[in-house]
Amino acid sequence: MAGAYAQAMIDTAQALAAGLEAEGLTPFKTHAGATLSHQFALEAAEFGGGQAASKHLRKAGFLACGIGLPIAEVAGDMNGLRIGTPELVRFGMTVADMPHLAKLPKWQSGGPALTSCSSSTKAESLSTFQKYSGARGSAPHTPQIHHRPWLRS
Repeated sequence: MAGAYAQAMIDTAQALAAGLEAEGLTPFKTHAGATLSHQFALEAAEFGGGQAASKHLRKAGFLACGIGLPIAEVAGDMNGLRIGTPELVRFGMTVADMPHLAKLPKWQSGGPALTSCSSSTKAESLSTFQKYSGARGSAPHTPQIHHRPWLRS
């Protein structure tokens, strides 16, 4: 069972990286692609750095962190944004959910924010979060995906 769970995390990470790339973001890639693991990184210079981007994502209830990548530096911040999928898989999310998740944060200069996605995309994404995490956001555009009550805003 552990092997299937590990493979689900890898498959989910690959699908989320592909979904974010389809949304116009740049996953950091090697000759093997964006990831062979349960995590991947996005190049974060266009958002002012990985830590800056992670602070915006935290407002949406999504935990990520800055990471150093072997690419051009970002002054005063990390040049990558690390995203992992273990908790998403633990919630029960699958590869099929990743396109919806990739559409939820609208990425813009200065960092990701939940802005101007279509109402059907917002509703579908919120429904996905709620289905798996049981969490409720304070408004339809701010879902919380944390399973730990002390982390909920």
